[in-house]
Amino acid sequence: MIEFRVLIPVAANDGTTFPPEHHARFELEVLSLFGGFSLLRGIVSGQWQETASGKTYTDDSRVYVIGVGSIFDAHRVRELAEFALGLYGQESIYVGYLSFSEFVTR
Repeated sequence: MIEFRVLIPVAANDGTTFPPEHHARFELEVLSLFGGFSLLRGIVSGQWQETASGKTYTDDSRVYVIGVGSIFDAHRVRELAEFALGLYGQESIYVGYLSFSEFVTR
C-alpha cells in the first residue's frame, strides 16, 4: 500500500472558514474513490509565496492520509486533488507521497 497525504484548507482565500458540511462533501469523495481515509488530529500551518507577485500567504490545513493499493491506482489521487481544487476554490492542492510531494494545479 502507498500512503498519500493531502492538505485541505480550513478557510477560503478570503479568510472565510469552510463549514463542516464542506469537508463532509470532500470526505464523501475520498470514500467513493478509496474506501477510507484518516484525518490527522489538529491543524497544520504553512506559508507559500506566489511566484508572480512574490506575496507570501499563510494558511491552515487539515491533513488527510489515504492508502492506495498500488502505484497503478495513484491516478485516483490526482482525480481527488482536482475535485478539491474546484470544491475549495484553490489554485493548488498539496499532495505528498513516498517522501515526494507536488502541487496539483489548475
